[in-house]
Amino acid sequence: MSKLSVKKAISQFTPEQLRGLILDIYTKYKDAKEFLDFFAEPDIEKTTERYREALNKEIYRVHHHIHTPRLSVIKRILKDFSNLEPGFEAESALRLEVLQRLTKLVSANRSTHSETLFISVGKFAAETCTFLERNGVIDEHMEKIREWVEDTRSHKSWLNGFYNILNSFIEPWK
Repeated sequence: MSKLSVKKAISQFTPEQLRGLILDIYTKYKDAKEFLDFFAEPDIEKTTERYREALNKEIYRVHHHIHTPRLSVIKRILKDFSNLEPGFEAESALRLEVLQRLTKLVSANRSTHSETLFISVGKFAAETCTFLERNGVIDEHMEKIREWVEDTRSHKSWLNGFYNILNSFIEPWK
């Protein structure tokens, strides 16, 4: 069924039927409930904090006694947050927090992480820069991002390539 078919079917509903349908969707689907709750009462602070907790849980996830954040899960959480349309400021702040925490975590525990994680964090850094550039604020945040990349040198993670990988991914924005 296409969006057009759904739109046509809904156009034939009475207001009571439409309210009933929305309430059924609200009770049956967690994502719809979250979206409608945010739509009814857009508390950006509370919602951001809830997503921040989920992100921190994933960033500091421990598997076999090693911090192993899954970037695919982190990106999904950020996408879910974005789907609520909380505003650019909230989205960019959350993305930058995640990037800062990831760079600190990976550089502090450099000997336990793989090159695959280094590349994933580098790609996330590039995606964050693209997001900021698309919204015209890359210049405001690039200095902080460069500092986080340089901080990876102080942990001597440059010995195993994290600094070089991360630096190469943000190179277009320097």
